[in-house]
Amino acid sequence: MTDTATSFDTIEPIFGEQGVDALVPIEERDDAGNLRMQCTTQGGQLHGLLLKSSESGKPLMQASFNKGKLQGRMTLYEENGLPAQTSEYREGLLQGQMRIFSQGRCISEQQYIHGKLEGKSATYDFAGQLTSVMHFVAGQLHGVAEFYSQGECVRRANYKHGSLDGESLDFNRYGEVVQRSNYRTNLLEGYFIRYWPGGEVMERTQYSQGTPVAPTERFDQEGTRVDQNFARPSLLERIKIFLRGD
Repeated sequence: MTDTATSFDTIEPIFGEQGVDALVPIEERDDAGNLRMQCTTQGGQLHGLLLKSSESGKPLMQASFNKGKLQGRMTLYEENGLPAQTSEYREGLLQGQMRIFSQGRCISEQQYIHGKLEGKSATYDFAGQLTSVMHFVAGQLHGVAEFYSQGECVRRANYKHGSLDGESLDFNRYGEVVQRSNYRTNLLEGYFIRYWPGGEVMERTQYSQGTPVAPTERFDQEGTRVDQNFARPSLLERIKIFLRGD
């Protein structure tokens, strides 16, 4: 993920007798005379507080600038006036917490350093239940990531510098492991295993660099192999084998 910088086009300065360093207030109004935007500029750049409003007068955006770059908190609003997003900036780059909302409820929160995701990130459904917990280093997934459905963990995976690396587990609603796999830099490596309810192995395939290196082994719930590669010979075949003396 690249650095996230936010800046705005330079606004034509209105110097007059105030000079280049003077703060110049600017307002924008619609045809009905309603105030839609107000800010201040310095030397043709946004500097200070910027406010934007909807046609009904409700806030749409509030942000602070320093010499044309976002500095401090920025808040975006939904049409109903509830916050849609809050974020912190330093010299135009995201720095600190970002939170995203839907109808006033937080559905996502992340941390940024120098414009890149860093540390713990979490998302939530509209009922407020956790849907994911991930960890980032310098903008890349790194460490354990967990994904949830109706409050229960359904997947746990390991990442290294943005790639799946290590063990990944999938769970059913009872918390039982239904699938186990291992990755190395996004490629399956080692055994990919699926389980019957209760924990018995259902299928097992060995991988190397994302490619199967042996036929899939299949088992019934009693642990007996049932795939064709290991099928027990029929009675007729056993008689033939006996007569051949094999």
